Amino acid sequence: PILEEASIEVIPGRVVVSDNITVLDLDLNTCNIGDTQFSAKFDLRISQDSELTGLCGYFDIFFDLPESPVMFSTGPQSKPTHWKQTIFYLPEKMAVKKDQILNCSISSKRMKTDVRALKVSLTINEKTYRYVVD
Repeated sequence: PILEEASIEVIPGRVVVSDNITVLDLDLNTCNIGDTQFSAKFDLRISQDSELTGLCGYFDIFFDLPESPVMFSTGPQSKPTHWKQTIFYLPEKMAVKKDQILNCSISSKRMKTDVRALKVSLTINEKTYRYVVD
């Protein structure tokens, strides 16, 4: 399969048609570069009838400070940041129904040719798509 490039852009929260899922938790006090290589399985519940055009990735930050905890999100439901979101577009639209469960997995590996780039594989209901994120 051909590797497609993921798109970095802001998507409006109103176009999100699924629940949010955490696929990886990192503790910034203990994580290392190897933690960017991971695999995770997850189920994605669809929240409304729609045509799915892609999956969106983003991160949330939590600083559990005793005096004043801090949190912010780079997700589509939050105020846009310069990080935006990572969009993994599907080659074809996928018709989905409210409360449908998509069985998914993600795998992220570092590229040997570019230290800042990742190869990402997404599987949705047993169909795998491959992307480059740089």
